[in-house]
Amino acid sequence: MAQLGDYVAAERGDELVIALYTEGRVETDAVTVSVGTAYPWDGDVRLTVERAPGRPYAIRLRVPAWARDVTLDCESVTAEDGWVTVERNWSAGDTLHLHLPMPVRGHASHPYLDATRGAVAVARGPLVYCVEQQDSTAPVDDLVLPVDRLACAELAALPDGLSGQVALRLTADVAPVPPPELYPEVTAEPAAEPARTAPVTLVPYFLWGNRRPEAMRVWIRTQ
Repeated sequence: MAQLGDYVAAERGDELVIALYTEGRVETDAVTVSVGTAYPWDGDVRLTVERAPGRPYAIRLRVPAWARDVTLDCESVTAEDGWVTVERNWSAGDTLHLHLPMPVRGHASHPYLDATRGAVAVARGPLVYCVEQQDSTAPVDDLVLPVDRLACAELAALPDGLSGQVALRLTADVAPVPPPELYPEVTAEPAAEPARTAPVTLVPYFLWGNRRPEAMRVWIRTQ
C-alpha cells in the first residue's frame, strides 16, 4: 500500500501518464492536474489542468481492457494498446472528461477448469461481485443465473453493515432439489425446469466476510 502512489501516475519526458483513477492531484515539475472521480463505482473521470508548461505536453490515460464504447470529451476514442493520448499546448483551466461505460457483464472460465465449468462470474467495471448467503433467500449453491439475465441487473445500495456505493440486484432461478443419491444414474428424461426464482443482491468481492459467517459464491451456476 505504501507504494500505491507510484502506480497512480508518472511523468516520462513531456508526458504525464495516469494509470489508476482516484480523486486527487498530480503534481510534477512541469504540470499540475487534479482528478475528480468516483471510480471504481462510476466510470466518469474529469481532469483539470491547474498548471501547464509553455510547450506541447501529452496526457496519457489508461483504458482498461473491459471498457467498451469509451468517450473522451463526448467523442468516441479507440485505445491503442490500452491507452489514449492527448497532446497539445495546455492552459490552466483546460479539462478532459473520460467516460468508461460500466455495464454489468459476465465472465466464464476456461472449460478445463473443473471447479468453475458451467458457471459465470459477475463483474461491473473493475470490480468482481459475489453473492453471500444473507443476501439470497435460496441457498447460494442452488442459484442458477442465465447469462441473459445480467442485462436486467439493477444498481442498488449496499446492504446494511457494508460501506461503499454500488451493489447489484437481480433475479436468479433456483435449481430443483437434487436427488438424494450421491451419484444418480443419468437418464434420457428432460432436466427439470427451475421451480421458482429468488431475488439476489451481489456485493463487491472485496467486501465479503464482513457480516455473518455464511456461504459465499463468486462463480454462479448457469444451468
